Amino acid sequence: MKLYHATPKENAESILKRGIDNRRRTFIHGGQRTKALRQFIDKKGTGTAKTEDAIFFFLSDQLEEVQQNYAEYYVFSVDASELNSYYLVAFNHAIAVLIDDLWQAGNCEEAIAWADVYWKTAIDLQSYMQQQEAVSQLSLERMNLPFVPEVLYFGNSIPAEKIKLL
Repeated sequence: MKLYHATPKENAESILKRGIDNRRRTFIHGGQRTKALRQFIDKKGTGTAKTEDAIFFFLSDQLEEVQQNYAEYYVFSVDASELNSYYLVAFNHAIAVLIDDLWQAGNCEEAIAWADVYWKTAIDLQSYMQQQEAVSQLSLERMNLPFVPEVLYFGNSIPAEKIKLL
């Protein structure tokens, strides 16, 4: 299975030479607003993992949308089997978007409550892929939100030789 990572075009040369590491969070998509959102979500996390330190991927279902809506970005692919599966976790991106909307509207208490829910949607990628329909159905039934997977890789880095530019 392929995982996809979008990044501003100015980062492409560096990725092709050095790979991707979690230090790249300083160049996080969306700039300071996204970085602040991730720090906000991380405050509700219960473990040592932090979304701010993760490398973000999306699945093939979102590839066309990303390519159409982010012309200023390049998309890279990585074969998931090349990564340590222990560090691959799917979360519900629809909740991250909702948290951002609530937070930007000043509804901080509700945003905090949803940040807690965001962490509870974590499912290892392999389990998500095996139970994709059930997870999606459960998300709609319990939260009235689709489960839009964002795959976070909590490993430290991905070497350049494992990354392909689309």
